[in-house]
Amino acid sequence: PPFSVALDKGRVEFCGKIDRVDRLDTDGKTYVRIVDYKTGGKPDNLKDIDALFSPIGKRNGYIFQAMLYSVAALESGIAQKASPLLIYINKAMDKKREDFVVHINKEKVEDASKHCKEFKALLELKLSELFDVNTPFSVTDDEERCLWCDFKNICERKGKKGF
Repeated sequence: PPFSVALDKGRVEFCGKIDRVDRLDTDGKTYVRIVDYKTGGKPDNLKDIDALFSPIGKRNGYIFQAMLYSVAALESGIAQKASPLLIYINKAMDKKREDFVVHINKEKVEDASKHCKEFKALLELKLSELFDVNTPFSVTDDEERCLWCDFKNICERKGKKGF
């Protein structure tokens, strides 16, 4: 089922396809490992959940995606425990499988439910900001992000570094 977030003026529904879900039913509980394959990039440590939503500094979209999938699995009730796992194809032969478990503050996220409430609250806040007509759009201060942005050709930053 799609994962949705309620906002003041409606709801936002997310739907997508998870690359792989490993499932274990034991002791009356369901545990899932959310596996997302990546063709590029490298394993990374995230400082905290807040860093996924911060407009400043490095954000890790891979970890965001894996956490979103894990929170969706937990919120939908299909699992009581969800563990996000990123497998980097370009590094799969070099690393132990444990190295691909998502890390937050240098700790393995073996149960995303510990971060579920905070992730969902920050997601609701960010979506509320995005859909608030009274919040003006602002260009990022981090010009490095502009280099890979899909909208750089229509952005007001034209004429500056990288354009």
